[in-house]
Amino acid sequence: MLAVVLALASWAALSRRARRPVRGLALLTALVGSFYLYLVLSPAAPTNAVVSIGLFVGSAMLFRLLSTFEQ
Repeated sequence: MLAVVLALASWAALSRRARRPVRGLALLTALVGSFYLYLVLSPAAPTNAVVSIGLFVGSAMLFRLLSTFEQ
């Protein structure tokens, strides 16, 4: 989870000042880390409503953010 937070923080810090590949690498790191979290937390989702809602909302927010990847 820390890797995803740090990747998103670095993406935000590099907003318009850095070159495109650096920003893309930060988003790619966030994507890989979030899919890892999804794989780790998904077995607990059927028995825990908080984890289920967190995975759903987190996935929606992440894909919304990643839609800016090619801009």
